[in-house]
Amino acid sequence: MKKELRKSGRKIINKLSRAGRQASEASKTHIKKNIIARASSAKHVRLWILEWILLVSAIILFAVVQTIWYQNSYQTSAFIQGGAYTEGTLGKINSMNPLYATTSSEKTLAKLLFAGLLSVDVSGNLGNDLAESVSVDDSKKVWTVKLRDNLRWSDGEPLTTDDVIYSFELINNSAAKTAISTGFLNTKIKQINELTVEFTLPTAYVAFYDALDFPIIPAHILSEVEPALVFEHNFSSHPVSSGPFMLNAVQPSAYGETIYLNKNPNYHRGETMLNSFVLKTFSSSDEIVTALNRLDVTASADLSNNPNPDISNSDIFTKKTATNNGAFIFLNTLSPNLATKTIRQALRYGIDIDALRQDLVNDIPLDFPILSSQINISFPELPALDKDKAFELLKSVGYTLEDDKLMDAEGEQLSLTIATISNGYLAQLAERLAEQLTALGFAATTNIYESDNSAGNFFTSVIRPRDYDILLYEVDMGTDPDLFPYYHSSQASAAGFNFSDYKSGIVDDLLLSARTTFDLPLRQAKYESFLEHWLSDVPAIGLYQINLTYYFNRSARTFSENSRLSSPLDRFSDVQYWATEKGTRYRTP
Repeated sequence: MKKELRKSGRKIINKLSRAGRQASEASKTHIKKNIIARASSAKHVRLWILEWILLVSAIILFAVVQTIWYQNSYQTSAFIQGGAYTEGTLGKINSMNPLYATTSSEKTLAKLLFAGLLSVDVSGNLGNDLAESVSVDDSKKVWTVKLRDNLRWSDGEPLTTDDVIYSFELINNSAAKTAISTGFLNTKIKQINELTVEFTLPTAYVAFYDALDFPIIPAHILSEVEPALVFEHNFSSHPVSSGPFMLNAVQPSAYGETIYLNKNPNYHRGETMLNSFVLKTFSSSDEIVTALNRLDVTASADLSNNPNPDISNSDIFTKKTATNNGAFIFLNTLSPNLATKTIRQALRYGIDIDALRQDLVNDIPLDFPILSSQINISFPELPALDKDKAFELLKSVGYTLEDDKLMDAEGEQLSLTIATISNGYLAQLAERLAEQLTALGFAATTNIYESDNSAGNFFTSVIRPRDYDILLYEVDMGTDPDLFPYYHSSQASAAGFNFSDYKSGIVDDLLLSARTTFDLPLRQAKYESFLEHWLSDVPAIGLYQINLTYYFNRSARTFSENSRLSSPLDRFSDVQYWATEKGTRYRTP
């Protein structure tokens, strides 16, 4: 059986071999007959062959070009995840605790590291941030805030109403000496549950929604620390955060410090497109200009008041956006030489405000502590420059002009001390103001402190003790025209922001009434009446409204040109979408 199978296999193999040889011979014969034998005839049709080769080549080339051409229609260069953004800021970072932020560097860092219950959005309006909802009862005195679910600090610990209550109470504790101004006077706070907290106000307060825009700090780290020692706690240099970024490292640099931040994976709005954000601090605007020209930083917001920064690098672009920040001349009404209203009125007539403002380039004049964008009111007429009127007023209260010097009854010259920081126009305006006061007969002294104030924090060492007769300073006027923090007598203390120590029973009533009524026409009338008293009592004189001039590398994506900013720090409202890296993406159909 096996032998028969082997014989059959060999027969099949032999047949296949013969068939293969026959096919091979047939192929050779076919090639010789139809190709080789006819090759000599190709010369008669070589033109047709060449035309066909060219036609096929053209078709192939067209297909390749079309593929490349149409590739651009469905692919584009776009910003992608990754990269670092470096911003140059002015001033030292003495503390990373947001409740003590006073320098521009500290405020910028606070905005990147910490979130609040509410925050200003790209439209310039307050919206929910850590808060999921905010509601007020019919009495307008009880406000209920519910936090978002699953909020966490960068160290993974839950962020709850314990943190909200702790932050609220610390801000209101005078021993803590925070730099936060709020509308929390006589306000009580109560925890409803882990996610809900209730604020009870002594009276209705229409702008309390704005007061909820304050940074929250972690109770699980600081609640056991004495309020007076919070500033000195290790948290001030090694914070955990709730904002879009978290601290990675701090490195000394030639000009200041370099702060490295990484994206915060626990950020409630989702991770940022940027992998990291870097702050480089500088002690002067000239150093920032140099860094921009060298492209050592991506951008800076701290040249807004520099009239003509020497930006020579063509890759640096600018965008300008109005803010609700303003600069004022605050007159200390408790100063012996300014306590009399008549003297302050004399200064209002004698100071040439237009001459002070003559070098303003990026900013616009500001006459009142209320902006038309905040509320629609009629503004009173400003008193015109009248030096003769100024001298008449000074003489009416017993001063005489002798050898161009204002002398009191004891033969002493009337002296005034001006305090400010070396930020933007302020130092220049202070010197110019001193010259005008000297021309009026005053003995004027100017104390200009460095913006980082290496000798001591300017806010705590100069402003809190009111160590000045005149203060030139920039303030955040907010989204609402509530003037309570700056001009109500209850805020005329070391813990308050009434920098003029201004006290007036009539004004107190007007401010309280304006902030407690939800009747818009009545509120408008109250503020119009306030401005009349403000001009008459002269606790302050307006200088300019601050425009943010942002210098940035054109290859980066920053905040939108259409963003409306209440303060320069609101530029970070859409920092999630800032980017520096680009890649190829397919277009959306």
